[in-house]
Amino acid sequence: MIKSEIIEMLRDELGVTKALAEKAVETFLDIVKENVDGKVVLSGFGTFLLRTRRTRTGRNPKTGEAIKLPEMKTVGFVPAKSWKKKVR
Repeated sequence: MIKSEIIEMLRDELGVTKALAEKAVETFLDIVKENVDGKVVLSGFGTFLLRTRRTRTGRNPKTGEAIKLPEMKTVGFVPAKSWKKKVR
């Protein structure tokens, strides 16, 4: 499923214009992006959080040469327990 399909489903479900549905989805995504440095908890769905990957050794796929990958931040998602049970 892609974002445009979510917008269409939201439009159909709520009976609003496509522009309003798109604005709602974009606003929601902006809120999550702006606040992920803490935790964004959506009860019954899951939690978005910022994780830090440690410095590690990787390989250049072209040459096979070992390279040092720096510490970096990434976004993680942990599904809610009720959602995990449903997926299993």
